Amino acid sequence: LRWREVVWSEQGMTPLGMERTLVGWWNVPFFQSDHASRAARAALRFGYLLRDEFGIADFHAVLDCRAAIFGSIGIGSCREEHLQTNDEEDALVLQEFASENGVRVLMTTSFRNDLGSGFLVRLIDRLPLGRDRFKADVYELVGPVSEIVEDDLVRVRLYEEALSLYGQEDYSGAKEKLLRLLDRFPDDAPARRLLTRCEN
Repeated sequence: LRWREVVWSEQGMTPLGMERTLVGWWNVPFFQSDHASRAARAALRFGYLLRDEFGIADFHAVLDCRAAIFGSIGIGSCREEHLQTNDEEDALVLQEFASENGVRVLMTTSFRNDLGSGFLVRLIDRLPLGRDRFKADVYELVGPVSEIVEDDLVRVRLYEEALSLYGQEDYSGAKEKLLRLLDRFPDDAPARRLLTRCEN
């Protein structure tokens, strides 16, 4: 019920008949120019609600521009050109990645492109998605720009620099960046995960 309240407050819709998953859709059946922002706000608000009112910290949401069903929390801002035959497979990949890497709100590139500049995001990794399983960028939703502090910017910069070095196979350089990040932000789960990859 609380999930529906959050979705409806952002003028989204909650499909019927989905008892084991929480899903919200925007931009259907009517066009919403700010559908991505609405979905992003709903994901953040519901995460805060679970944490503050129910003490639930293990929350993961996936933001995508397709009408897919996601493992525990799914939010879709639908655009017909993004509908694909393997949506459910992508959904499982995204949800599993978010859970394993401690990303509270994960988004695809298509969603990121629709979101605009009102939110700070962090490039997290590249995952095999789509019909051809090409690797595509996925991002973490950090928060609205109006709520961002200097520490958030530092954390995003250090992680993205480390990820770039990792992609260039400069594992020692990436490790140095990640150790600096974790010294300042020890609870950064994606950074810990990437550090493990560097060490292996």
